[in-house]
Amino acid sequence: MGPEDALVIVSKAQWPEARSFERVYTDNPERQSRFVQAMCGYRATLTRPGWEHKPDAAETVEAIDVVIRSFVHNFPECLEENYVPSSEAAMGETYHLDDRLRPILRDVIEVDLNG
Repeated sequence: MGPEDALVIVSKAQWPEARSFERVYTDNPERQSRFVQAMCGYRATLTRPGWEHKPDAAETVEAIDVVIRSFVHNFPECLEENYVPSSEAAMGETYHLDDRLRPILRDVIEVDLNG
């Protein structure tokens, strides 16, 4: 699908993340983790007291959970402790899963993330 087929007209100069999604996230757990953190941040906002009555809050949280599960299924390196990505992706630095993500991901994807 080209930009001309998008529901919202976009310039090729816009949204490089969408244009090169696989290239950005493949074998790069740091970038994968940042995406998951952004999704978890939105999820956390919608689950705070007082937000549960916002329109579609519960449905949005469910949708975010589906996106996180799907993303982690397709880009699982962000769950691998001591993962060393290829030199192209992250200069070969060892990756460590952010401890703040562990409890959230444990609940969302229902996987034991010891660490």
